Order: sequence, then C-alpha cells, then structure tokens
Amino acid sequence: MHRLCIITTNGVVLIRILQLFALVLLLQQALFATDAEVIRQALIKKFQSTYPTMEIKQLYISPLGHISKHYDNYRLKTVYISQAALKANHGTFSALYSNGKKEKKRFYKFLLDATVSLYQAHQEIPANTPLDSSMVDLRQTHFKYIRFTPINRRYLYNNYLTKRALHEGDIITTKDLKIRPLIKHGQSVQATLHESGISATFSAKAMQDGARGEIIRIKRHPNIILKAKVLSEDQVEVLP
Repeated sequence: MHRLCIITTNGVVLIRILQLFALVLLLQQALFATDAEVIRQALIKKFQSTYPTMEIKQLYISPLGHISKHYDNYRLKTVYISQAALKANHGTFSALYSNGKKEKKRFYKFLLDATVSLYQAHQEIPANTPLDSSMVDLRQTHFKYIRFTPINRRYLYNNYLTKRALHEGDIITTKDLKIRPLIKHGQSVQATLHESGISATFSAKAMQDGARGEIIRIKRHPNIILKAKVLSEDQVEVLP
C-alpha cells in the first residue's frame, strides 16, 4: 500500500509537470503568434517597397527549428531580409530579439504568393535604341524570381538606351539599359573654365561619350587634354 501511494504521488507530480510544460509551450506559441504577425507585416512592407506594384495574396512564415524557451524574456527588435532574398518568392530571413543589452537572432523561412506588374517589351527592340513608353507594356505576372531590378516609369523618357536587343515579352531591368549620352565622342562642345573669379569659354572636342553629370575628357587645340563635367548636349564645365 505504501509503495502504491508513492507511485500515485509521483504520477500526480508527473502530470503537474506535464501540465506546466504544456502551459509554457502554449505561452511560447502565443508569443510567437503575436510576433509572427508583426514580422509578417514588416516583411510585406519590405517587399512592397522593393516592388511598388506588388499585390500580396498570402505570406507564410515559420521559424527554423523549435521554439526555444531562451527567447521568453526577449522582445522583437527588427526584421532583416537580404536583397538577394527579396528577388524570390521563397527563402529565409532573420529577426533580431533583444533583452536589455542582450540580443539574439532567430531565422525564419517564408513563402510568398503574389503578383507584380512589370514593364515588358511588346515588340522587338534593337540594341542602342532610346527606350520610350510606346515600346513597352505594364503587365501583371506571378512573382517567382526576378534576377535584376525591374525598371520603373522614370526610365521611359528617352534618357536610356538598350544595352542589348530585347525580345517581345522580355521583362526590362536596369541591367538592360544604359544612360543615354548627351555628348558623343568626336562632338564639338563649348567648354567653360572658371578660375580666380574669371570665366572663359572656348571650343573643344569630346574625346568620349558622356551623360549629364559625367566626367569626360575633352581636347583643346592643338593637343591640350582636359577633364570636364557634362552639363547639356553641347556644354561642359572644365574641372580645375
């Protein structure tokens, strides 16, 4: 009878321990659920700031590994996702937790169901062609993976040239374009030199292509080579 009493007592203690463990687990899960929504919203904000036309249908996140009790007294501080991870609809990211001066990092995985509107060529576009809005369409596509940064509307005003031939349906990215030069190699330019409060203007020849704000080499007769900043289609400012 005495032995049975001991077993029964131990059984009661074991049940209470299990109940306590279950309660702690529930509290941890509740804390994760609260953090998860904050993390989800932070992640949504990062994707939509990268892709302003993105429409997110669903975003799933889950921690890598089990929920550790070591995070009980820590609070979510910030969420970090790399630029590489923002290029795909699935991957990993991290969240930083703090407890006073102590910090811990936890890793998560995500799966994103979203669409994004991107500029795509609606015709064959040869290389070195000034890009304008008549050559592209803004089309909605399912977001899976975008290797390079897609262009936005500001690239469609003849200020950029295509680096390569684009085919119908190609998504146009910043990697496909180059700034259209205002001044071309061999072109005559008007150069202005400012020195000691005095300005002088003279004719010169551009030794290379240059877009607005770029520094190019110019040649002044007979063989004086200077560096100058491109101001407009035929105006440069000589650098000291």
